Amino acid sequence: MSKKLIAAAIAFASMHSALSQADTSDQSMFSFRGFGTVGVVHSSEKGADYVGTVFQPNGAGRTHEWDMNVDSKLGAQVTATFSDKFSAVIQAVSQHQYDNSYRPLIEWANVKYQATSELSIRAGRIVLPSFLISDSRLVGYANPWIRPPEEVYFIASITNNDGADITYRSQIGDATNSLQAFYGSNTTHAPTSTVKSKPSWGLNDSVELGSLTLRAGYISSKLDLNVRELEPLLSGLDQFGDAAVAFGFQSAGNQAHAMADKYSLSDIQVHIYTLGANYDPGNWFVMAEVAKFDAEGFLADSKAGYVTGGYRFGKFTPYVTIAKVKSDSTTEDGISTAGLPGAFADGATSLNAGINAVLPNFPKSQKSASIGVRWDFMRSADLKVQYDRLSLEDDTTGRLTNAETGFDGGKVNVISAAIDFVF
Repeated sequence: MSKKLIAAAIAFASMHSALSQADTSDQSMFSFRGFGTVGVVHSSEKGADYVGTVFQPNGAGRTHEWDMNVDSKLGAQVTATFSDKFSAVIQAVSQHQYDNSYRPLIEWANVKYQATSELSIRAGRIVLPSFLISDSRLVGYANPWIRPPEEVYFIASITNNDGADITYRSQIGDATNSLQAFYGSNTTHAPTSTVKSKPSWGLNDSVELGSLTLRAGYISSKLDLNVRELEPLLSGLDQFGDAAVAFGFQSAGNQAHAMADKYSLSDIQVHIYTLGANYDPGNWFVMAEVAKFDAEGFLADSKAGYVTGGYRFGKFTPYVTIAKVKSDSTTEDGISTAGLPGAFADGATSLNAGINAVLPNFPKSQKSASIGVRWDFMRSADLKVQYDRLSLEDDTTGRLTNAETGFDGGKVNVISAAIDFVF
């Protein structure tokens, strides 16, 4: 990890140097900011990996006893202000990727037009506004925990969107209301698949009143999943359906074709609903979010939520979090074998078993209790230590990945430490 992250740091330092050496007449136009986290994680579970995002191929536990890839990252952001109406921003982030690299990826790259004091429009690559802390999701220093509660934040793991958004801010008494609508698409690589969101859209509304922030959001999207391991199974359903119809077994053929359509990896409709609240009067804070994920095919419907609170004692902030995600677990009745001759009955049984073997891999139910402390030991830097106690349902991997054959849930202890910084 260290060599890969150092290489990314050199690239970001070169960006900073280039800006610093720019003509002084342009200095007021450009601003440079950066952030990073150096962390280490230990998991007591040796049969699966604890990871920081669903896009990481491995993590702490099965692959590494102590892992620095889970939370470590480095980011840089350049903002250009052309006028009081036009500005642009580009943000690159280097973190552990699906291909085991730290290759920097462009997280934001958009142009903003401030039409009026209330109305703004952006176009390009924009942060996907899924949660309370979507804008600062990757900036550890801006958040109370080492990482956002994965029970909720893994539900919408994609962090950016290529498209456009429009935001209207208004005053309602002492409250500031921000209504945002967005439209766009995204292609993301995971260790064993590629996820492509076709043009999706969403709305979110937030209200700020003194120390209180309230937020509600909705996202509608259609996904194409490229999962090579599932292609033989799905093509087998269509082939069986064609053969069954050709030999006069119309009912079984129709059932096979219906299953192929139901579990198709194309045009999977997804709906995500979120609600959040944060109250932070200064000395203490409490925040909570709930999310509902509705989807078709293999993707399991889920409900999730967390509540977290902390108290600030000078430079120290202890905090606690309770979180849970519950995913629907389903089985498929499949193709009826009644009246089918031997070869067709065997084929139907095999396909039914194949579908039912895949389905348990998608529900990700778990709950967790976490306790940690943040120490702001110097300006623009903090040290956090966190303990998570995970409870996974039987026969599910929860939010763990890279599980070995026969993994069946249980209790997991995770210990993490991280230094966050901004510059």
